[in-house]
Amino acid sequence: MSMQQTPSGHKQDTQNTEQQEQRRDARAGSGFNALVALRVLTVVNDNVLRWLAIGLGKQAVTGGQVAVVLTVGTAGFVLPFVLLAWLAGYLADRYPKRSVIMWCKFAEILIAAAAAAAVAWGVRSGDSFIGLPAGLWLLLGTVVVIGCQAALLAPSVIGTIPEIVPANKLSHANGIFAMATLAATLVGMAGGNWLADSTPVPGSDSVVRSAAMVAHAVPAAVALIGLAVAGWIAAWMLVPRVAAAPTMRPPWNAMARTGADLADLFRRRELSATAAGIVFFWALGAVAQLNVDQFASEGGATSQSQIVPLLLSLVLGIGLGSVCAGRLSPRGVNRGLVPIGAIVMAVASVCLAYSPQPIFLPDGSYGLAWWFAAVALSLLGFGAGVFDVPLEAYFQEQSPAARRGSLLAVTNLLTFAGIFVASLLYGLLRSPLAAAVPGVEAAPLLSARSIFGIFGGMAFAAAAVAVYAAPRASLRMLVASLVGLLYRFRVKHADLMPATGPVVVVANHLSWLDGFIVVLAGLRPIRLVVYAPNIQGKFMRMLADQWRFILFDPRPKSIGTAMKTIQSGLANGDAVGIFSEGGISRTGQILGFKRGLEWILQRVESPIVPLHIDGMWGSLLSFSEGRYFTKWPRGLRRPLTLTFGSPLPIGTSGHAARLAIQELTAVAVRERLRQSRSADRELMAWLRRFRNDVVAICADGSRHTGADVLKGLERANAKALFQNGSHAAAPGGLLAACSALLAGEPLDLATGLRASTPELSRRHRTRQLIAIDSARSQGLDWAALAAGAEAFDGACLVRRDDRLLTSLEPGDPLFVQLGLYGGALLGIRAVVADRARSTQLLAEVIANEGITIWVARAEQVRAMAFERVRPAQTLQAVVMPLDDCAQLSGTQQVANEFREAFGIEPVVAFAPRGTGGLVAMNTPPARAVADHEIVFKRDTVGRVINGVVVWPQASMREKLGRPSLASRGILAEESGTLAIGATLALPFEQSQDDSPAACLLDTAFDVDKDGFLVPALER
Repeated sequence: MSMQQTPSGHKQDTQNTEQQEQRRDARAGSGFNALVALRVLTVVNDNVLRWLAIGLGKQAVTGGQVAVVLTVGTAGFVLPFVLLAWLAGYLADRYPKRSVIMWCKFAEILIAAAAAAAVAWGVRSGDSFIGLPAGLWLLLGTVVVIGCQAALLAPSVIGTIPEIVPANKLSHANGIFAMATLAATLVGMAGGNWLADSTPVPGSDSVVRSAAMVAHAVPAAVALIGLAVAGWIAAWMLVPRVAAAPTMRPPWNAMARTGADLADLFRRRELSATAAGIVFFWALGAVAQLNVDQFASEGGATSQSQIVPLLLSLVLGIGLGSVCAGRLSPRGVNRGLVPIGAIVMAVASVCLAYSPQPIFLPDGSYGLAWWFAAVALSLLGFGAGVFDVPLEAYFQEQSPAARRGSLLAVTNLLTFAGIFVASLLYGLLRSPLAAAVPGVEAAPLLSARSIFGIFGGMAFAAAAVAVYAAPRASLRMLVASLVGLLYRFRVKHADLMPATGPVVVVANHLSWLDGFIVVLAGLRPIRLVVYAPNIQGKFMRMLADQWRFILFDPRPKSIGTAMKTIQSGLANGDAVGIFSEGGISRTGQILGFKRGLEWILQRVESPIVPLHIDGMWGSLLSFSEGRYFTKWPRGLRRPLTLTFGSPLPIGTSGHAARLAIQELTAVAVRERLRQSRSADRELMAWLRRFRNDVVAICADGSRHTGADVLKGLERANAKALFQNGSHAAAPGGLLAACSALLAGEPLDLATGLRASTPELSRRHRTRQLIAIDSARSQGLDWAALAAGAEAFDGACLVRRDDRLLTSLEPGDPLFVQLGLYGGALLGIRAVVADRARSTQLLAEVIANEGITIWVARAEQVRAMAFERVRPAQTLQAVVMPLDDCAQLSGTQQVANEFREAFGIEPVVAFAPRGTGGLVAMNTPPARAVADHEIVFKRDTVGRVINGVVVWPQASMREKLGRPSLASRGILAEESGTLAIGATLALPFEQSQDDSPAACLLDTAFDVDKDGFLVPALER
């Protein structure tokens, strides 16, 4: 059944899927926002209560009892994460996580009320026990209880993230979650300390205060209970989910359950390695926080207020790194960021180890050393955030749903155990040595800067372990970074590739880099079939091994082995990527597919996913200009886009798959050129570049340079000049055409004169049409002209030192694209010659201007051959535009005559009547450089160019599930030949669309196995 959608290429092909994704993302986004709000409220309240208790306790006691308050306030909150891990994991798996969260948040309200009552009674109230008043013990007891509540809550909260967030957004969600948690921690600490300072501590007695006397507890009660109630309300907003393991048996033996959970974690190699990284992060972070305090003190800090900005630098760096890690993972968890984060931490730690001293000037002001330390601490935090977020996201993603809560809980146990051990080690390293001189304070074993140096060594080791544990992800990140430096790389619709099961990814092949970017594009690993001689050197072979490339060389045995590997891989559910053209295209066009794809599909039932690589042509790694590497790239950081198409049905032939890729190409080229090309800017830049060179020659032989045209545009009002009716061909043609373009007035394709539809130019002023076909109510914008010129560039292997001569007249095919604006569109020197020029004068122009490519009418080419007027030796290519294949035989006769006369074989550029743009073209034999690639066939109108697809029968598209074109009057059962292309003229009402034009051709065509367009036999 045909899909009834509007034909906006791949976007319409996936419209329903995208709408479903948007609805799902909206629901997930709403649930995630509620979860973040709940997390913020929970962490704020936990820290407010903890620091309120510590602050009031420090006011209530003196001397050595302060250490008891700090110990109970810290250990009492942390120990439950270790002691209750078994129960927390069981609750998160056995019951719906939303239910666990709601009950825990309700308990938080009761705990907050109890804490408020303890504050109201007074922390100095009651008898003393171990030096602390009973009132203070009650308040500290609420800290212990809320620690238990937080320990039971944490696995359910964190385990909810992968349940409500799509896998491709998990890292981004964790980055936001980490940033929100850090911000909430800072707010909670500040709020708790502020409440402690503003809450008076009454004298000690053993009676409860009267209502008038407990007013001092109102701010604390409002804050604690208010935050708890707000968190409980946020819990109600979470999306309900079923329990992950509703039949799990209760863990009656806590020790046995804890041991079983630890054993389960250690059995899972990748998860245990990830947990080790998480433990390393939190242990290092806890010690780093302590070391910053000592680092500042050794650097001359005399008060705690001087230390706070440095701590804030570290914390803000962690938050920023967490968010950036999420933003750098737009397509899922990116473990390749882990070693990068570790390296950044290592570099920052080394900088701190060798930072200048003292940090603070004698007057307490901030000098250069302080700013160096602050930046290094921010960098340390940034690296830590980048390091941690992918680990957290990967652990959540890979943990089995039925065991996720238990694994998260036991990881919390290991984390807090790691923090405890790291704190002990830090205490040992900072222990003072025996004083060498009596009365002199002993120095610690290691300075704070030395400990930062140890951090650096540990971080470098962590980076090495991360690469060893996840080499594929690390190499992927390295390659992605290199690609990102060279190109503006993006992937579209990667989710269209099936997440599981066998699939064959078929892509076009334009450069040496294609194999690596295809691997980067997939959301799942893609095993690429690669020509083995191209994989040279240890690094390349390591990449091939890690990415499981299927290598082959020209020997039959090697090819047979590769085919069997492909077959077995697909049978095992692998995704296999194939460049079915059999090699890199030397012209930028999609070549004919080899038989290997058909062989594979005959033996394994697998869908085909078409993939188009767009933007590579013109780069150093492509064969543009007839060579690799030894040329300047056309633009820095070119846009490079990989677009996946929807899967083709099982049983689709290789020929049909090729057509599907070409249709993807048409969409991608149209979208890119609409966004990147500017008519006014390019035309003026071209005229200025060739201001001293001849760009137009009149019938009387007068020559005009780019400067002459610029002066003509300056002397007269451009719009008035054009409206005077000057003809679009030389002598006034180029000037009039430039004036028309700058004035926003379209040319008439049939006459070259001003189009008689002024309302059209007003309607499309922002996206103006450069030329229109009034009879068919369609036109060409600059993007369509640029698409035709880009395809011409590839077919002719245009070099930047080429010189173009055009001698077409209005109404000729490609008159506007090449006859007028060819130089500006191609970015090369070009001369527009009047069509009335004699053959002898055209030959003189070719000789005098060093012309290498001549775009001419067939009559002119025949006349030159007939009159034996030999062109200069610089001429390498002659192109004859053609709009009717009925003229092909006559044009071939002209080509034969010219070849026999001068040894240069002219080729045809086919722009079918009614399409307005280039559709197919042969490559001039003089420009063909690859023996293995067929680029020229005399009995055809040429190979279908890049940016265009020709379906021999329009009904073929329906069988492949392509979107319907009914809105353009093309029925699904249509048997005529259909062209869809970025080069073609669009109907007026669709001229502002990103979709390529589609039209039925007047003549029936077939596409042969090499991709060439040939007139069809009677059907």
